[in-house]
Amino acid sequence: MHEENDPTQSENRIENPLLLVAQLPDGGVFVHIDPEQIDSVASAGVLLADLAHHLARMFASVHKSESEESALGEILEIFQMELDSPTDTITGGLHQ
Repeated sequence: MHEENDPTQSENRIENPLLLVAQLPDGGVFVHIDPEQIDSVASAGVLLADLAHHLARMFASVHKSESEESALGEILEIFQMELDSPTDTITGGLHQ
C-alpha cells in the first residue's frame, strides 16, 4: 500500500520510532513504545484511534473486509472485548 510519507525514501527514513510492534517466532508480540514521544494519555488515545483507522483501511484495501467502516466496527468490537476480558497477560515493563 502506498503512503504519502513513504518511510523507505531517505528523506522520510524513520530514525526514532514512536511505536514498534513485531510478532516473535514463538507467536508472542514485542512492543516498543517511546514514552518521550507521547506527551499525554489523550495523545495515546488519538494514536490508538489513528492506528485503528489505518488498520481498517488496510483490511479494506487488501479485500479482507467489505469496507473500511465494517473493518473499523469489527476492530472496535474486538478491542473492547479484549479490554474487558484479556486473552493474554501483558509482560515486560518500561526500560529507559
